[in-house]
Amino acid sequence: MRILFVGAGGVGGYFGGCLAARGGDVMLLARGRHAAVIRERGLRVLSGGKILDSRPAVLEPGEPPTVADALVVAVKHRDLDQALRDAAPSLRPGGAVLSLLNGIGHEPDFRRLVPHGHLLLGMAFVGASIEEPGVIRHTSEGRMAFGEPDGPPGELAGALERALAIGGFPVRAVADVSAALWRKVMWNAAFNSLNTLVGGTCRDLMEVEGMVGELRAVMEEVRAVARAEGVDLPADWLEKSLAADVNFTPYVTSMRLDRERGHTLELEAILRRPIAIARQRCVPMPRLELLEAALRATERAGAPPDQD
Repeated sequence: MRILFVGAGGVGGYFGGCLAARGGDVMLLARGRHAAVIRERGLRVLSGGKILDSRPAVLEPGEPPTVADALVVAVKHRDLDQALRDAAPSLRPGGAVLSLLNGIGHEPDFRRLVPHGHLLLGMAFVGASIEEPGVIRHTSEGRMAFGEPDGPPGELAGALERALAIGGFPVRAVADVSAALWRKVMWNAAFNSLNTLVGGTCRDLMEVEGMVGELRAVMEEVRAVARAEGVDLPADWLEKSLAADVNFTPYVTSMRLDRERGHTLELEAILRRPIAIARQRCVPMPRLELLEAALRATERAGAPPDQD
């Protein structure tokens, strides 16, 4: 199975690099200096004292399409339209399209932009970022789960799971992907939001007096709205999310990095859509509403325009 990773940042670069280094048939949709270095010298993943070097193929925006059996989409929602317009012509009819985007509610965009693909929804939990062009620094975690929007995994999902497993990272095609997606929203709503507002790293955040209780309270709000949507997240999932290894590392969340770089924050999928669902279901979410308002105010405070 030839897999085109749509986005070669921390998430796509890490999983794509691991897969390519272990013999997978990988292409990366990348741009700029990052794409040029990967094409010239290859991709390097630095992980726990180990170095994984690979030579994945590179597709840059505007180049003629190739042929791919699957797209693994690992971009921010603000970049989704253009990324899918660049990648969709390469996907064979009926090929898999796996969304690893943060948050919820992306299905209409995928169905509109890649109508000839078989949509799968998933989540990635990984601490990784571009250290320099052509180099991905992996700091923690590194797992993936995905499934069908409705129903148990089909034959194509199973084939994609087997193809990705060559990369050596944990990957599962699950029977009910909704729970995995809401669990990731639970973590993102708490850690991305508060790390962006407080600063520092996840480890710093965990050391602020009273912050663990605040993180737990935000997660409880998300858990409540998920339950109202018919998705029951067990209480021990919340505690496991609080105890995740990444929370005790010098990891800076993606939203915090976006704020520092002047990029648009992922407020829509991570906070606003859960808040909208909560209002429809009459579930109070005072903390999420305060976080959304505070983060919206930071965007209005004069951040520089988006830049590469």
